[in-house]
Amino acid sequence: MTDFAAIDFETANGHRTSICSVGVVIVRNGAITDNSNNNYNEFKNRF
Repeated sequence: MTDFAAIDFETANGHRTSICSVGVVIVRNGAITDNSNNNYNEFKNRF
């Protein structure tokens, strides 16, 4: 397997719905070709 996407979800607390960050890395032919990291601030969640 040399082509794939790796996704990482981070939560602010123990609740699955408290997503605060999502990272994605794209690998093609065994090399990282793209990456992204997005941070989220959901004010409705209590941390």
